[in-house]
Amino acid sequence: MNIRARRVVLMKVLHLFFGVAIGLTPALARATTIYDSVNLTNTADFNSGSDVTYSSWDRIDPTSNGPNASQFAVGYSQILSSVSLVLSASTPTDGGSLSVVLMSDNGGWPPISSVSDPYATYGTLTTFTNYTVLGTIADSSLSQTSSLVTIPTSVSLAAGTYWIGTMTSPLPTSSTDPATEVFGSGQWWWTNPDASVPATYNFNSIGATAPFAAGGTSPYGAYELIVTSNTSVSAPEPTTLAIFSCGIAGLGFVRWRKARRCDRHSLFEHGAVLEQLI
Repeated sequence: MNIRARRVVLMKVLHLFFGVAIGLTPALARATTIYDSVNLTNTADFNSGSDVTYSSWDRIDPTSNGPNASQFAVGYSQILSSVSLVLSASTPTDGGSLSVVLMSDNGGWPPISSVSDPYATYGTLTTFTNYTVLGTIADSSLSQTSSLVTIPTSVSLAAGTYWIGTMTSPLPTSSTDPATEVFGSGQWWWTNPDASVPATYNFNSIGATAPFAAGGTSPYGAYELIVTSNTSVSAPEPTTLAIFSCGIAGLGFVRWRKARRCDRHSLFEHGAVLEQLI
């Protein structure tokens, strides 16, 4: 194999090294906040885990204000990594629980339907349909004062509009007596109108959808919610770095061989000149 052919083979090997290094570079997840109505500039809102007098809550009980939901939007495909809600329970020992669900937008509304009241007390009740359960929270894990509860998740989202909702089921010991509490006592807190809240829509079974726009155009604030996603950035692993280093070393070797060959050729030329002079 002549010098030119060997050089071509070596360059192909180096290209292969670089290709493998790039292929082995993994995607590193970086958390990005999609929506946040918790960390606000208004001190009257829920901040840093403190319970503030001026905020209030809606019951998740479908015989009251529930189910409840808050709208958010994503501009490109990503992975939903967590949702955080400010929750409480009026009776933490009731044995109830609440579910946090994800829904696609249905023409400006969460997907809902009306069902007959199984206790023949309220006529019909509102319920969500076509949802994905992100997590279930026991009332016993909540307190009568507000706290920020985070649910880790991993759900693929395409660009579009979505709803995070809360819903509850009948208590295990519920009865048909209207004087008896038959659903869990979970509560989802909402902010005061605050110009720092992103424009959004809320839903509850009493007031239906109520817009909350920046500047406080609604008499009620947005439900307290943080939505985060993961975006991918390339980060080399030790194996990738080793392969990349081999590639760099190979390039250095090629340059060294070329420089040495040039020096040797130069010596030969000088030797020929000296022989002619002698």
